[in-house]
Amino acid sequence: MAEDISCKNNGTMPVVDQSKCEAKGQCVAVCPENVFELRPRTSEEINGLTFMGKFKARIHNNIVGSPLHIDLCKSAGIAWFHAPKRQLG
Repeated sequence: MAEDISCKNNGTMPVVDQSKCEAKGQCVAVCPENVFELRPRTSEEINGLTFMGKFKARIHNNIVGSPLHIDLCKSAGIAWFHAPKRQLG
């Protein structure tokens, strides 16, 4: 998830902080371009988390917000503003 994806607009693209995401869906709800989806974490993503990250992920059923439709992003920053604890980078 932390890969650098450059944008044709201004170079800022959403990256979900896997260790902070609580899968509440605010990013999905507010993004006007439908960039985000809630999806199950992969085993690789789970294995890459710290102990506390794994604990939090389990509490949230190992679901994570993810910018799956990155090609639709216009870098508006709306989802970032609404994400609790600034879960988006």
